[in-house]
Amino acid sequence: ELFQMPAPPSFAQWVSQHTAATLRNCVSRKPLVGVVGNQAADADSIVSAAALAFIRAMKSDRSYQPFVQCDEEDLSLRPEVGLLWSRFTQSPKVALPSTRSELPSTINSWVLVDHNELTIDATNATVVGIVDHHVDAGK
Repeated sequence: ELFQMPAPPSFAQWVSQHTAATLRNCVSRKPLVGVVGNQAADADSIVSAAALAFIRAMKSDRSYQPFVQCDEEDLSLRPEVGLLWSRFTQSPKVALPSTRSELPSTINSWVLVDHNELTIDATNATVVGIVDHHVDAGK
């Protein structure tokens, strides 16, 4: 009998394991790479950060965690985000952790999506990647 690798998780399955609640309950000391969109927390920023974290996690032995840069209650002011999110995750609400909450100490590096300047308070963090179309902030 041939050994078969298990199928990789779908995006919906993967993202359901990377919610704010999951991160709060995480006891792993394995370093995490945070993936964060811009401060506007608009649809392209949030979905792109989650999608990039998913793709990177499938191709790497490192752990990637997507974040949003707004408070959870502010996401209700962005109906287009909820519409896209529910289309691809079958979940009615975005449950990703916010950078406005306490960030886990296991995050030692960040990938920026849809912006090119680290705008969060992440002491001793290194930017290891940028996916962006804006003019370089030079910082």
